[in-house]
This record gives sequence, C-alpha cells and structure tokens, in this order.
Amino acid sequence: MFRIKEIIKEKNLKVSDIADNMGIAQPSLSNLINGKTKPSLDMLERIAEALNVPIKELFANDGITGFIKIKEDIREINSIQDIEKLLEEIKGK
Repeated sequence: MFRIKEIIKEKNLKVSDIADNMGIAQPSLSNLINGKTKPSLDMLERIAEALNVPIKELFANDGITGFIKIKEDIREINSIQDIEKLLEEIKGK
C-alpha cells in the first residue's frame, strides 16, 4: 500500500536517517514501513516531509483503499484525490 521503503531506496537514504530527521525511534518507523503498525495522517505528513515528497507519493499507484479515523470521524479513502480533499478540510479547520 505504501511506497515509503521504495522512496527511501530511490533517494539512497537510510531508515535510521529518516527516523532521526523525524525525531522518532528507528524501530517505530520500520514498523510503519513494514506494515506492522498503521500510520496516522499526521505521521504520513511527517514522513512525506522528511522524504521531501508530496504525501500522495507515499501511496502505491495500484489503487488506494482504506479508512482514516480523525477523532470520531471515519473517512473512506479510495484515491489520492480523497486524501488531498481530506487534507484540505483539515487545514481549513
């Protein structure tokens, strides 16, 4: 679902360097990258910023399906456009 590992390889970076840049433990980032834990929207934004890519680049192009829970609001995500729309709504609040 996520292309984080692929982007790190493309940019010749190390997971530990990205984790340090983000101020989180390397095992925590590794768990996100390997799908052992699910990232929050905030964490995805931080990862995108650390990798210097738009957030939509973190997602595989083979279709996006998932749910994001913000407080008590659960949103279904089926496309990059859904994510971009949700980000705009959050920024507008």
